[in-house]
Amino acid sequence: MNYQLEMENIIKNLNYRPKLLLHSCCGPCSSYVLSILTNYFDITVYFYNPNIYPNEEYNKRLKEQIKLINEMNNNKIDIVETSYDDKDYYNYIKGHEKDKEGGMRCHLCYQYRMEKTCIYAKNNNYDFFTTTLSVSPY
Repeated sequence: MNYQLEMENIIKNLNYRPKLLLHSCCGPCSSYVLSILTNYFDITVYFYNPNIYPNEEYNKRLKEQIKLINEMNNNKIDIVETSYDDKDYYNYIKGHEKDKEGGMRCHLCYQYRMEKTCIYAKNNNYDFFTTTLSVSPY
């Protein structure tokens, strides 16, 4: 599936400015996505990444995400800062701690974060949700 074409088709058929919840793992991966989608959506960045270790790295990435938004922002981008809580995440991937990078643990991690993003989007009346994970080189 060509996700770029899918996105272009959705944008082409918009007849209003929808609310979009964008899950982001970090500032660098969100920069391109934000630069394109702010033209068509009211965006809230959802920084939910309990997989990042240690807590200091999580805070470093969050700080850089906020810095990027502040540099880009023209009152179009909001952010939801989630608290660092890795306990549920580690329970979710239990048994896969030693999987190789790109293995089942990664798929579970993506699934976990997308489930949480979807729940937040639904509970807060977003029209769409997506993630930067689909464009990240990792």
